[in-house]
Amino acid sequence: MLLFSRILKVTAWLLISLSLVSCETFKPKPLSLNNTAHDFSNRTLTSPALTRFAQHYFYYSQNTWPPKTWNLDALTVVALYYHPDLSVALASLKASEAGIMTARMLPNPTASLSAQYQDRFIEGFSHMTYGLSFGTPIETAGKRGFRIKQASFVNQAERLRFANTIWQVRSNVRKSFLGFYQASQTLEMLQKEEQLQAKLVKLFRAQMHEGETSQWQLTQADIALNQTRLAVEEMRKQKVESLAQLGTALGVPASALERINFSFKDFERIGKSNLLLTPLKQRALLHRPDLLALLSDYEASQAALQLEIAKQYPDVTIGPGYQWAQGANVYTLGPTLVLPIFNQNQGPIAYAKARREEAGANVMALQANIMGQLTQNYKGYLATLNKLNVADRLFTQQVRSWKSIKRTYHAGEIGKFELQTAALEYTKAEQARFDTLIQVQKMLGALEDAVQCPLNHKQCLTMDASI
Repeated sequence: MLLFSRILKVTAWLLISLSLVSCETFKPKPLSLNNTAHDFSNRTLTSPALTRFAQHYFYYSQNTWPPKTWNLDALTVVALYYHPDLSVALASLKASEAGIMTARMLPNPTASLSAQYQDRFIEGFSHMTYGLSFGTPIETAGKRGFRIKQASFVNQAERLRFANTIWQVRSNVRKSFLGFYQASQTLEMLQKEEQLQAKLVKLFRAQMHEGETSQWQLTQADIALNQTRLAVEEMRKQKVESLAQLGTALGVPASALERINFSFKDFERIGKSNLLLTPLKQRALLHRPDLLALLSDYEASQAALQLEIAKQYPDVTIGPGYQWAQGANVYTLGPTLVLPIFNQNQGPIAYAKARREEAGANVMALQANIMGQLTQNYKGYLATLNKLNVADRLFTQQVRSWKSIKRTYHAGEIGKFELQTAALEYTKAEQARFDTLIQVQKMLGALEDAVQCPLNHKQCLTMDASI
């Protein structure tokens, strides 16, 4: 009996030791708001870490990064490195990968030790009875496979959502950069208009002193000048705000953008008018990451339903056992299982079916929304392109008129008043043409968001489609 007692103690020690092998230990990772705020305020567009990121993933060289002038592509690289939404999406992706690891784990076997005391015993034997048993769980009906399948589709959905987050970050950078371009250029035009109106007011005053114009005309010119000055101040405010919005879209403080040179050539190019709706529909309805993510959610819900149906069949635990009872060796071997008497898992199965229906409805709802959004933005884009063509023709006529008036002025046929008036009309025509160009770029951005692909990319424009 003493020997057997020692065997039980050694066995218990071995079981405890095995349970502690390769166990993770908690390592604290404190998060300080002061440190995170300090790190954010020190972000720059020329940091060594950002430079390594751009050179490694986007094939910039030491000569091309940091760029001398920052365009949309370069700013997008900055956002992909700094923007916090990508960190959140990446954390979700890693969590889904851990979910696959969890789904693949096999259930651990069990071991139990027991000791019983008997008040009646055979003379010459101990009151104590000792026992040792093991149990090996066996999953039935392919539950582990369905669990892995579900986790794999969840992981696939998170990967697609990560791709969708990348697009959303790029889209926000484009919108903010376009807003900053609009505010910057409009401010320059309004300042030019303010200078021209100031000269007109000065000419009106000179003419009024000579009796060639009225006080009412001078007052109207003063009012127009003051309105333009208010517009200039408002646009200065909008420029500062748009720069801050661009910083938010990039994930950097606005101070990091104050002394850099921007290139707006991406917005100065006129978009294509030969885009076909059919290939764009195929691209959007079959390849958008957010739609594919919902499709993966649907497949995950199917696997979840399969798992719940499989749970109708109980798992089995089987294992040997041993008892030492008053000098006798007792060996046992038998299965243990849950009897499906009171329920056959009907509730979880019904819930899984409902979740599958919900996931399927989400796919179809997003497809319908994409179809409407794409059609609307496509027609709006073509309409603004036509409007820009009209604005271009009018501006071309205004340029010819302005050149003719300058020749007439140099020939001495008209005076400074007529010249300044024509210059002001030319500036306003230039503003009208620029405003139309901004409308085109906004509609182009909306169309790209509907497709979730840059429309200057061949993959978005040359796909065969039958939709």
